[in-house]
Amino acid sequence: MGYADGRASSTLEGRLAWIPVQGIVVNGDARRRRHAAGRTSSEAHASLAIGRGPVALVGSLARGNALQAAALPSDSVQQTSDRAVHVRLTTAPLAVSLGLVTRDAYRPLPFPELPLLPAAGPSSRATYLVAEGRLQPVSALTVSGWYQDPRSGSADFQPPALARAQVTLRSKFWRTFRSGAFDLKVRFAIESWGEGTAGLSSTGEVIPLEAVTYQEWSVAFQIVGFTAFWDLRDAALAQKQYVPGLPYPHNAQVFGVRWEFSN
Repeated sequence: MGYADGRASSTLEGRLAWIPVQGIVVNGDARRRRHAAGRTSSEAHASLAIGRGPVALVGSLARGNALQAAALPSDSVQQTSDRAVHVRLTTAPLAVSLGLVTRDAYRPLPFPELPLLPAAGPSSRATYLVAEGRLQPVSALTVSGWYQDPRSGSADFQPPALARAQVTLRSKFWRTFRSGAFDLKVRFAIESWGEGTAGLSSTGEVIPLEAVTYQEWSVAFQIVGFTAFWDLRDAALAQKQYVPGLPYPHNAQVFGVRWEFSN
């Protein structure tokens, strides 16, 4: 049991993990918080994993009776129940996961201090198809990505065909420099989504979210304790935004160096 800040005067938490037999793992956690104005909130999560060899079936459940902004005395608890089931295959060169995730309906608080996005629309109960994978054909090359698509229901900023894929090259795994003194990392990524919604305007109208594809580059190299990096966002100049009305920086570049040494 712990004592926190003004958002939660006290918190009681518990965790449990259990392996009854080989290949079965059960774990969960729960917490209960006490807030101002006599309010309380609670959350609980539980999962069950059954695996044999490289294949595993994982199911999870999350129940909540929680506040969105405990610091606001006017906020009240919302009951939610989320479920998920995944089938996973994990081997040395390949790891994939395919599952269905169900998220409960939710009513978010408005954001009057954000004129571009004063409110988000209430989400309905939704079921999503989710997939992720990683392929490492050789030690220095990794291809990975994830995909999410709603099969039913909807929510703001959860557009259809939301996906990301990236290719990463690491020279450190070539074993050319056995001491690990040199490492070159190059990554190229693509992120895209279909048309969706992006909240409500000040008049209550739905703000449309356009379909877009972004490209990113990242380069970093390390020589002993010296590291330099360079990131490039929206390399293809997509001319669209994730938050309508808030321009996404085109060809945004971030670079820097870090030098660690000891005497």
